[in-house]
Amino acid sequence: MTSYAIGRRAVLFVLAGGFPFAALSGQQAPSMAEAELAGKLVSLFDGNESAAVLGHYYLNGLEARPEPERLVGQILAHRGPANQIVDLERGALFNRLQSWIHQDFLSAQTVSLDGWVLSVTEARVFALIAVYRDKLA
Repeated sequence: MTSYAIGRRAVLFVLAGGFPFAALSGQQAPSMAEAELAGKLVSLFDGNESAAVLGHYYLNGLEARPEPERLVGQILAHRGPANQIVDLERGALFNRLQSWIHQDFLSAQTVSLDGWVLSVTEARVFALIAVYRDKLA
């Protein structure tokens, strides 16, 4: 018999609009591709409040609130430059994020936020959403 139990991760996936989701040197300036990619990542979650709430939990654990381009740099660390990823179509970008999230779990790169265990990539994407929403408020 097939089980239809829904886990917390599945609920978060649905709340995030179906799109679940190291570091730049302090001396390196963000690129235009990082700024553009930040906007594309945020647009995947248009209108999603749950992602922003979890993003705020992540940001609250940091010493300083990073700029969106810096968060993108952290998301992309060791994954290639933004200018190679920014031109991906929405579906391809979604698939790439899923792959990174999977890699995070395989390498135990996770964070616990308000009872949720997220990959570091998911947490940073959600933080990116929170930063963008704060700037619009």
